[in-house]
Amino acid sequence: MNRPEITNLLWDPDDSGYPSDYLLARISARRSQLLARWESLTRDADALDRVLTARYPAQRGSVGGAAERSAEGVWLALLKEYRWIYGQMNAHMRRHYQPFFLYTELKTIFICLRYLKDDKRRQIVDILATSLLAGPLKGLLKKAPTVPFAAAGLEQAFAALSDRFRGIAGVHKTGGLREFEHELTNRYLETALTLGLHLLVLQLFRMIIDARNSIAAVRSLVRGKERAPSLLPGGLVRKEQFVAL
Repeated sequence: MNRPEITNLLWDPDDSGYPSDYLLARISARRSQLLARWESLTRDADALDRVLTARYPAQRGSVGGAAERSAEGVWLALLKEYRWIYGQMNAHMRRHYQPFFLYTELKTIFICLRYLKDDKRRQIVDILATSLLAGPLKGLLKKAPTVPFAAAGLEQAFAALSDRFRGIAGVHKTGGLREFEHELTNRYLETALTLGLHLLVLQLFRMIIDARNSIAAVRSLVRGKERAPSLLPGGLVRKEQFVAL
């Protein structure tokens, strides 16, 4: 059985998906088609061009243009990969990975909020066409008249997952869009650790927390702050190690 709260926030495919072994074989084949030698990317000045043209050879000449090379364009290409694999998973595997896919969709939400702020409605529709977000959330982001309205709707939707999200809309009022994005992400990561995650997914989330804590620590050092930054609990690296920096 899927987690009902997360299922309400994500697309729920009608089909039953494929056996795990078969899916892993398809992923392996798909990966080998993308690039034969991944390590060459570390030495390639035009790595993005190589990835795009290798993944979409039929569109060579159009892929890699200004739109596709933008941050949103690259994210849209990644969303297509996520949607493909999510749709191929069987219900059992999907249940384990739903918390991760919802985490990735936070970025989709944030991109949509920025588009909403700039009144770029068409771009919202375009990116949501590939998104794994559930229909009601897509409807909210498409039809919200303002960012504060969307923030209030997001609070209501995520509060069904955890009370940690109560009051999140107020963060936008006091700290703006950037602070809202930061706080929603942090609260989701803290919540994810309480969802009874599969061990491998749990380790992944702990590493994500370590990465965010590392960035916060580096920023604190660069800015010359005397006090340690606010750190998320639950990572593999102990808080004391960051504080010691």
